[in-house]
Amino acid sequence: MNRRGIITGLALWLAASLAAFHMDACSASSGAVDRWQVLSEATGGHPTSFNSLVFFDELNGLGLTALALVNTNDGGRNWTPVLESAGTRGFYAMWFSDQQRGWILGTERMSAASGVSSSTQKSKPLMLKTNDGGTTWLTVNLNDLSSFAGANFTLFSSMCVDPSGKAWIVGDAGIVEGTIESDKLRTISFTGSSRALNSVACDKAQQVWAVGDGGLIMRYQGQQWRTTPYAHVGSYFLRVKIVGPEVWLAGGTSRNGQAGNRGLLLSSRDGQDWEDRTPSASETLYDLELKGSEGWVVGAGGGIYHTGNGGLSWAKVRSPTNSDLLAIFFRDEREGWIGGDKLIVLGLNSNLLATPRTARSWRLL
Repeated sequence: MNRRGIITGLALWLAASLAAFHMDACSASSGAVDRWQVLSEATGGHPTSFNSLVFFDELNGLGLTALALVNTNDGGRNWTPVLESAGTRGFYAMWFSDQQRGWILGTERMSAASGVSSSTQKSKPLMLKTNDGGTTWLTVNLNDLSSFAGANFTLFSSMCVDPSGKAWIVGDAGIVEGTIESDKLRTISFTGSSRALNSVACDKAQQVWAVGDGGLIMRYQGQQWRTTPYAHVGSYFLRVKIVGPEVWLAGGTSRNGQAGNRGLLLSSRDGQDWEDRTPSASETLYDLELKGSEGWVVGAGGGIYHTGNGGLSWAKVRSPTNSDLLAIFFRDEREGWIGGDKLIVLGLNSNLLATPRTARSWRLL
């Protein structure tokens, strides 16, 4: 399963049964750039994937799958369920603005009492909110969206909150600008899109960028969204990150009928001219992190790529897995985690990895 498969296969999320699995710890060694270690991985059954990871310190963090939110208090070796989908919801992404305030985005199966007249729309977007670091979650009321023509979302896929408190949310129908007041979304504006949007990012300089399928690149400028399609046929973007004065995009492009997709990594300082920074021989790239001059990109087939010069060049490093790697989170330049298919979690942290732990098994009920 990969992130593009999730966006096009929501029915599979909601119909899937939760499988029992065991989390197996692996021995660890040093924290050199080419020594990522497996901290935990599912065995048996038909496990899902980690779509998002957030760590609050060296030991405590949260992981999101399509069917559950789980937490760890030992750096990612063992995971315990916090919130489960109950078979009617699919979780897509998790985002925290600080250590207390966070959101989960996804989709929810509609009931007959939903009040939506369309007989073709079977799902609606889902937003959950926490104010206590992920211990408890409230469902955000999205009814205000119904007053905007065309805002027929079936899922939300990404969000950010700018310094003014304004929320920017994207999904399969376009972009929502609004504020989240208590447990309600107050919609300010809606911009429709015929192509699914997969990621949005905003920063202190009031830049807002969104990217999606079909090479779609959108920038909020002059109080309106401007679209800049990427010229390469068959391209798609799965992640946008704003790093200082630069904007980074990660995704892929088709191989003109050949099996598999190539990776695609672009950067720009002005939003007009894009530099191709794609690592050599990479497949689809799902996520990236840049901290100072250090950076990491992860992708299909267990691909892990590192830069030590701010992204000017990238080198593939040894990976302990061939599973697709979908999410990456770094607290600083030296301490990071990667999550992906088969619920795999990799770690790069000399203090954590120097002390192997014995993992216990757990079951999603």
